[in-house]
Amino acid sequence: MFDVKQSSIAFRDTIKPEPLIRLYDYWLSKSAQGRIPSRAQIDPLDVPDLLSIIFLIDVIESGDEPEFRFRLVGSKITEVVGSDPTGRSFSAFYDEANLGPMTEIYNEVTRSGEPFVNNSTAPFSDKDYVRLARLLLPLSESGSRVDMILGALFFENV
Repeated sequence: MFDVKQSSIAFRDTIKPEPLIRLYDYWLSKSAQGRIPSRAQIDPLDVPDLLSIIFLIDVIESGDEPEFRFRLVGSKITEVVGSDPTGRSFSAFYDEANLGPMTEIYNEVTRSGEPFVNNSTAPFSDKDYVRLARLLLPLSESGSRVDMILGALFFENV
């Protein structure tokens, strides 16, 4: 399991957009004794200027692999994506080409309990490919088993 405090500096250096660094620092400030913060410790109103790019994903235990459902999706994300996936499962939201790769990323965060950051491009609605940075931060009621993921998308060319 990821030791939040011990690994924080090296991971932080991999995050480029400043809003994502601020969200990571906020998440880190909520970890106690190297444990993954819980959803109850996270108050989106603590970072009001980031609300439009934040999302929450429920991790639903179901057989061998968990399922994922959008619990909350920020307004900037819904604007760029062209729809609001709140309440929808990944399988109901992603097309066949994207479901596998997206599920694998979230599975890895769930299994490892480690944050994840990447830069990618994605096609959204009527837009050309959009460059984005994605930050995923595990949350856990027990401090070890990931049951929710706090995330943010920073769009670079929107």
